[in-house]
Amino acid sequence: MSTSGFNVSIRLNATALPRTNKPLWSDYVGGVEKDGTEMYILSGFSTLQQTVYDYYVTQVNPIGATIAAPAMTPMPTIKYNEQKFLATVSQLAPLILVLGFLYPVSQMTKRIVVEKELRLREAMLIMGLTETVMYLSWFIIYVVQFALVSLISTILLKVTYVKNSNFGIIFFIFFFFCLSIITLSGLMAAFFTKSRLAALLAPLIYFVLSIPLFAMQDTKGGARIGISFLSPSALAVAFDILFDHELSGGMTGSDLTYFRDDPKMLIVLIIMFVDMVLYLLLMLYFDAVLPKDWGTRRHPLFFIVDPIRYCCRRNKQVEENVEDGRAEDGVFEPIADADDAAIRIVGLRKVFGRGKKKFVAVNNLHWCMREGEISILLGHNGAGKSTTMNMMTGMIQATDGDCYIYGRSIRREMKEARQEIGYCPQHNILWPTMTCREHLWYYAAIKGLRGEEREVAIQSLLKSVDFEEKENYRASDLSGGQKRKLSVGISFVGGSRLIFLDEPTAGMDVGARRHTWGLLRERATSHSILLTTHFMDEADLLGDSVAIMSHGRLQCSGSNLFLKSQLGAGYILTMSVIPHVNRQPIVGMVQQLVPSAEPLGSGAGEVALRLPMSAKSVFPDLLASVESDSAKDLGIKAYSMSATTLEEIFLKIALADENKKKEEEQQPETHDPEAQEGEGNSVWNVNLMTKESALMWSQFKALLLKRFWNSLRDRRTQFFQIICPVVCVLLAMLLMLVKFSEAEPILLNDNLYETDVEVDIGTCTFSYPLSSLWPTPTTPGPPPPRTCRPRC
Repeated sequence: MSTSGFNVSIRLNATALPRTNKPLWSDYVGGVEKDGTEMYILSGFSTLQQTVYDYYVTQVNPIGATIAAPAMTPMPTIKYNEQKFLATVSQLAPLILVLGFLYPVSQMTKRIVVEKELRLREAMLIMGLTETVMYLSWFIIYVVQFALVSLISTILLKVTYVKNSNFGIIFFIFFFFCLSIITLSGLMAAFFTKSRLAALLAPLIYFVLSIPLFAMQDTKGGARIGISFLSPSALAVAFDILFDHELSGGMTGSDLTYFRDDPKMLIVLIIMFVDMVLYLLLMLYFDAVLPKDWGTRRHPLFFIVDPIRYCCRRNKQVEENVEDGRAEDGVFEPIADADDAAIRIVGLRKVFGRGKKKFVAVNNLHWCMREGEISILLGHNGAGKSTTMNMMTGMIQATDGDCYIYGRSIRREMKEARQEIGYCPQHNILWPTMTCREHLWYYAAIKGLRGEEREVAIQSLLKSVDFEEKENYRASDLSGGQKRKLSVGISFVGGSRLIFLDEPTAGMDVGARRHTWGLLRERATSHSILLTTHFMDEADLLGDSVAIMSHGRLQCSGSNLFLKSQLGAGYILTMSVIPHVNRQPIVGMVQQLVPSAEPLGSGAGEVALRLPMSAKSVFPDLLASVESDSAKDLGIKAYSMSATTLEEIFLKIALADENKKKEEEQQPETHDPEAQEGEGNSVWNVNLMTKESALMWSQFKALLLKRFWNSLRDRRTQFFQIICPVVCVLLAMLLMLVKFSEAEPILLNDNLYETDVEVDIGTCTFSYPLSSLWPTPTTPGPPPPRTCRPRC
C-alpha cells in the first residue's frame, strides 16, 4: 500500500465466505447457488475492506472528496418463489433420508442371518430347494415391498416440499436406492452367523458408508462419482442435485443430463443400479466361499475351478483301498450287492481344528445301508453320529472320503443327491408364525408336489402325526414334543426315498414316542430310514440293522440278531441284595455252578453276572441255589434273568474306552463299607463361609473372573468394543486433516466482470448499509449510478 499503488490481501475463514472456485449460474435463481452477498456482509469482509480503503484514500493517498453514505446491493435476479424451509434443510435433508433406511437395512440383514443361524436355510436346501429359487424369491419379495415404499415416499415429497420436480425422477431415485440396499443387506449378511450381532452392526456399517459425502461437501465430479458406489452416499448425491434444481424451479426429464450438474443425475441413477448388481455379485461370492458353521464351503476361485472340474471330471469313485477306520476287533455283518445300497460310505472323514489343535470327529468310516429298511446309528455323546449325518446331508463338508446316496456322490452331485432326501435334524425346522398345515404345504411345494396330490399328502401326514385338530395351530403354540412330531412329519412330505432322522423322539412323552414308532414302521415300507437315538428300546424295536460308533470309529454293524449272537454272550443274572453287603461270597456262589460267569458292573443294591449260552443246562440248579435259605443269608433278596439286550451290547462296545480310562485314572475299588461311607461323607463335610462380607467377596470375585474369561475368549467382542472405537476416532482425526478443496484467491477489480450493467439502487429494497464511508467525486449534483458486471 503506497501512493503509487493499492494492493491488499484480505484473508478470512474459507467457510465464512462464498466459494471462490465455484461458478455461479444464473439458472439457479433461488437455490443454494445464490450469490452469497449476505456472507460478505455478515462475515465482516465488506466492512474490513471498506475500512482499509477509507484509510488509503484519507491517509495514504488523500484526495479531495465529499462523503456519502455507502450501501451494497446484490446483483439483480429473475423473480422466483422462495422456499425457505427447503433452502434451510437442503444440506441436512439427504442425511435424514439416508438415515431413514437404517432400521429396514438392519431387519433385512437380521432375517437372512436368522435362517442361517437356525439352520433353516440348509434344511430347505437339503429338502430340495435350489439356491437360485431361494435368492430370487428373497429379492422379489423385498423389491415389491420397497416399490411400495418408494411410491409412498415420492408422493409425500411431491405434495409437500418437492412440488416442481418430475414425479418419475423422484420415484426412481428412491427405487434404485432401495434395490441397492436389498443386495447390500444380503452382502452384509454373508459375513455374519449370529443374528443378534448382525442386527447391531448392519446399521453401523450402513451409516459408515454414508459418511464420505458429508465429510467431503465441496467435492465434485470424479470424487462424487466414486463416492456414489457406496449406495447410501449415492442417495445423498442424488437428492443434493434434486434439491438444487427444486430450489431453481424443479427438475424435469431434460435435466437428467444437464451439463452444469457435476455429476449428472442420469449418471448417479446408473451408478445406483450398478451398485445393486455389484452388491449382488459380491453377496453370491462371499456367501459361497466364506467359512460357515453349516453348509458346504466352495473354493475361492470356484467360478474358474468348477468349470474345469466339470470338463475334466471322470466318473470314477473314491478308491476302494482308502484306509478303513473301522475297529480292528469289531464285528461287521457283510452286505450283498453293496453297490445297490441306499447309502454307501467309503472312507468318510471329518477333522475339526482350531489353530494347531486337531480333533478327528469321524475317522475313515466305511458302512452300507440297505434299501427299504430302518437303520439305527448309535453312539455316546461325541461319538460322531450327528457329524456323520450332517456330512451325508451336506450340512458340513467332509474332510476326506465320500458317501453315495443311491449312487450319487455327495462331493460331486450333492444337488442331485438331496432330491432323494427327507430330513429331520436335532433342532426343529419350523417358523414360529406359520401353522402346521402351512409348514407341510411349504415343504411339499419345495419337493414339487402340486394341486390335489399335495393336498392328499398333507392330509395323510396330518393324520399320521395326529395333528388333524391342530393343523391351524402356529408352531409357537405347540409343545416341544409336538414340534418334534411336526418336524418328523415334514421329513416324509414329498415322498423322499431316503429319510434322515437325528434323534426324532427327543423331548417326546411316552405316548408320543410310541405313536412316532408306529409312524416309522408304517412309512418304512416305502422309505429307507436312517435315524440316531439314545433310547436303546427304540433301537431294539425299530432297527432292522444297527451300527455303533465310538470316538468317530465304527465298532460294529449288522442286524439285531447278528450283534446279539456275536456280542451278546449269553444271559444276564441280576440279584437284588441288602445294602453294604459283601458281594464276593455271592459271586463265588454263582461261579461254583458256572465257573465262566463274568461279573458285571454292580449298582448300589444289585449284583449282575453274565452267563454263557453253554451253561443253560445248570440253570435249574443255579436258580434253586439262588432261592435257597443260604442265599438269603448272603444278602440276596430277589433275582431276575434276561437275555442280552441291545443296551448291554452298546455299553460293552461304545463305553469300553471310557471305562478303561476311568480304571486307569481311579484307585482300585474298595469293598469296605465304612471306607466308602467316609469317602461319600467327605464330599459334604466342607467348611462354609459364615461371614456375609466374606461370602459377598467370594461371589464378586467369582463373577469378575467369569466375565473376564468370557471377554478374553470372545475376540469379536474385543474387536468391536476396544479396537473399532479407536480406529473410528483415528479415521475421523485423519479425515479432518485432509483438504478436499482449496479456496483460491481472486483479484477484486473492475476487470472481474465482462459487461457493464447499470443498477438503480434507489428503488432497491434489499440493500445493506456499510459501517464505513464511501468517497465520491466532488462534482456537484446527484451521484452517478453504479455499474457492475454480472458474474457468469
